[in-house]
Amino acid sequence: MARLSPAFAVCTIAATNYLPRALVLHDSLKVQHPEADFWLLLIDDAPLGLLSLRALERRAIHILRVSEIGLPPEEVANFRMAYDLTEISTAYKPWMMETVIRLTGLHIFYLDPDIEFFAPMNSLVAAVETHDLVLTPHVLHPMPRDNCQPAESDIMGSGIYNLGFLGMNRKALPMINWWKERLKRECYSAPAEQRFTDQRWIDFAPSLFDCFISKDETFNVAYWNADSRPVVLEDGRYLVRGKPLSFYHYSGLSEKTPYLLTRHHAGRPRVLISENPALSVLTENYNKSLRTAQEECADAALDYPFQEYPLGGKIASSMRRAFLRELARAETENTPLPPSPLGPDGEHPFRAWLMEPQTIHGTGIPLPRLVLILRAIRPDLVRAFPDPHGRDAVRLVEWFIKEGTDQFSLPTRFLPTPITPTHRAQAGKLVPGLEIIGYLRTESGVGQAARLLTSGLENSAIPVSTLVDSSAPSRQLDPFQNNKPDTSTTDDAFDCCVLCVNADSVGSVRHRLGRDYFRKRHVAGLWFWEVETFPQNQHAAFKEVDEIWVATEFVRKTLADVSPVPVHIIPLPFGRAYPAAPLDRLKVGVPEGFFFLFSFDFHSVFRRKNPLGLIEAFKLAFREDEGPSLVIKAINGNAHIADFEHLRHAARGRKDIIILSGYLDAGTNQALTAACDCYVSLHRSEGLGLTMAEAMLQQKPVIATGYSGNVDFMNDGNSYLCRYTLTAVGPGSPPYPAKAQWAEPDLRHAAELMRHVYTNQEEALAKGWVAAAELAERFSPERCAEEVAKRLRALRSLESSPKTDNVMEQEPQFHGSESVKSLRKEGKRPLNVEGAVSSLGSLIFQGPRKILRKMLRRIERHRKPFDEAVVRVTTEHDKRIARLEKSIAELREQNASLVRALAAAAEKTENDLH
Repeated sequence: MARLSPAFAVCTIAATNYLPRALVLHDSLKVQHPEADFWLLLIDDAPLGLLSLRALERRAIHILRVSEIGLPPEEVANFRMAYDLTEISTAYKPWMMETVIRLTGLHIFYLDPDIEFFAPMNSLVAAVETHDLVLTPHVLHPMPRDNCQPAESDIMGSGIYNLGFLGMNRKALPMINWWKERLKRECYSAPAEQRFTDQRWIDFAPSLFDCFISKDETFNVAYWNADSRPVVLEDGRYLVRGKPLSFYHYSGLSEKTPYLLTRHHAGRPRVLISENPALSVLTENYNKSLRTAQEECADAALDYPFQEYPLGGKIASSMRRAFLRELARAETENTPLPPSPLGPDGEHPFRAWLMEPQTIHGTGIPLPRLVLILRAIRPDLVRAFPDPHGRDAVRLVEWFIKEGTDQFSLPTRFLPTPITPTHRAQAGKLVPGLEIIGYLRTESGVGQAARLLTSGLENSAIPVSTLVDSSAPSRQLDPFQNNKPDTSTTDDAFDCCVLCVNADSVGSVRHRLGRDYFRKRHVAGLWFWEVETFPQNQHAAFKEVDEIWVATEFVRKTLADVSPVPVHIIPLPFGRAYPAAPLDRLKVGVPEGFFFLFSFDFHSVFRRKNPLGLIEAFKLAFREDEGPSLVIKAINGNAHIADFEHLRHAARGRKDIIILSGYLDAGTNQALTAACDCYVSLHRSEGLGLTMAEAMLQQKPVIATGYSGNVDFMNDGNSYLCRYTLTAVGPGSPPYPAKAQWAEPDLRHAAELMRHVYTNQEEALAKGWVAAAELAERFSPERCAEEVAKRLRALRSLESSPKTDNVMEQEPQFHGSESVKSLRKEGKRPLNVEGAVSSLGSLIFQGPRKILRKMLRRIERHRKPFDEAVVRVTTEHDKRIARLEKSIAELREQNASLVRALAAAAEKTENDLH
């Protein structure tokens, strides 16, 4: 056959045990294209025997090892652990093809080793010279909807193009780099996640790169299109629709089941070998060629070596997925990568990494990393054990010990050891003081409330300590430091603590810290809530605290209506202003001149914050380029893209509306507030409204909806309050109930106020001065410390008996409780006979029946307090019995867990001894 010009390279990838298939591919290709330069990447490190070496040398096949394709050794080890045999064979493609292009300077074709040629592929060779990529689709005709396989859904799950064949121009390096970036960590097979090794990525290629898509039905015939491309045998030649078959792809053909066209769809195959004589001859001849090639390289390795751990045991696909997930997470978070057991250091560092105890930000019950990473990839385990570092820890480890070997193919040496349900306990004695637990480094309103409470007690006589919880979703870069020395000893704990997290998070914080952490301590919760209805699904949080602290009357009234525990207002000390540096407007993106400002967090419910209403009011107030600007500063928009896009859409076409997205450091945030000319919040409801207070402290006029928590510190004398009407929250604003109410600000009135502030800047500035002075007086650190001290004194004056975890779990003290004292008092009070029985004169002048009714009413009034006291005591008694029954059930469950854990530990110890 005449040599075609220019020559091209062909490469394939195989483990050593697939060497016979690679030989058949080579031999059939060379008959059709003797000018092709053939390259083989062997993905294992198995040495080649003499027979195999001679077979390769006779054919002048270029052999590459994985160490020669540009991947660092540590990455090779990662690939071998993260991907199974099929996945890793496809993951190496871009590195392999790039290497061959670099070494030869030729255009290149990748072919799976289970392909056989029968005719040239001249049109594909011509296409690769002028296009980046040459592709062959799986199917070229509509697929029958006959409930057979493969179906359209199978093709959609695996990709439009079959990557057993791929042509690539030698100049397609941008495409190679794009492909490498994706296959490095996302070449796994999971059709439900839109992943099928390398193939789904190539679905993007026609829209990103210059591609030639061949619709020649003689190329890449296989089980997925054999029904629409019937192969016939005429005069010793295979034909497809009258044209010579170029190459057939024996994907899934197994010598063990030669009667099946593919093992991938053995249940309901659309094409049967028994019904296609040409396919029967084709596959039978291919198997004969394979047997001949196997004899030629009989000393080739039989098994892929990286299917097992170095010390034995099959590597399960679940462990590969977990390892791959941890690789990607570590790279995203810029933390050390997990060690691969298939690297040069072997299995021991990997096992140590799996067994390393993990907690959540240093709190909760430590669990081996193995348990957590495997739980994370199993949604059923996440549902069954929702609190792995708290109440579910013991059960979760027990499950892994019992089921891990079967469900995750874990070697017994990887199984975790049983744990006892220990928690972080308070050591030593309880001493007077207050521990503040909260999101103290989180850049959010709840985090700021915790920091304000801490700062308010800095110069007080109250001993204070802090515990940082970093589990909130917002950024954790606030430079918080507790400047008040901890006056407790190392082993002692303060007798009171306040959880500065909202009701929906207080339970998880307590579980992470453990029951013993709060034993005998008085627990308060500093809560915020933004509408007048507190939903039933959050009432369980009342059981986690002894009392609730709130910052405003609005929140106090909402909670007090439904709370079984006391609710007290503790004024937060936001009345202290901090000096702000000048704002670098050019750097931040704020134009010169007068500007209104609003800042919010997308996590805080977009509709509640109502920036769309603010934009509408600003448009009503001012034409574009009329003078002022509106600056909206927002964070966490990337987590709420739909809302963020809605905000951008509302501001479109107005150069005087600037949206600043992303976090700023604390100093720049203060400078931004200090630089604005007026702060505006057209919120529908607020629990407090710290951003408004911060602006007022900077002597800025503030326009705000005259409703909810902000009216505790805002009035017509120190700010501009916008009119509103109450309306239903409606659907789509969780966690707020749809039937609850909040305010709908009057946007026309808001526009009038904005216009008024802009045209009366001296008056507005004077209001800002008044506001700053009022807040400094009413919300000072001294006021906050005074209220906290008053609460602590009141609590300690009531401490007449030992406490359990919290008030909700205490047993009623029937010998000294207020209910019993009331009952005794009423029981001892003598009946006022003279008051109850009328005089003789009354009997004569009023009549017996009337007098009798009066006597009964007087006796009833005397008896009623006693009856009420009896009811209270009886109710307490019933509650006490219910709580005792619940405690007994919990103790029995804990006892059973301990028995199981001890038995497992004893069994393990006995096994270790033997």
